[in-house]
Amino acid sequence: DSGISFIFMRDIGQFYVISVEGVTRADGTLLQVTRIDCSCIKCSWQFRAIPNHGLVDLDGAAALSCPTCGNHQSVSRARLEELNRRSDE
Repeated sequence: DSGISFIFMRDIGQFYVISVEGVTRADGTLLQVTRIDCSCIKCSWQFRAIPNHGLVDLDGAAALSCPTCGNHQSVSRARLEELNRRSDE
């Protein structure tokens, strides 16, 4: 498995996603999300979501929850990959 890391600032609804790290497949798609640096739109708290601390890696998605206000949202791995492709343009 190889790793991936990319940086951008995208509004996904409840959070601004700053960067994502994860384990990728040979074709570059995300197999597992291991870290999301983000900012909560509701309370403006910026934090690093990792497994068991604001990030739950689901089958095909990642669930974020703000440690300050409890705001939460799920985002598909496909959406995170799309953000990565946009950041490369």
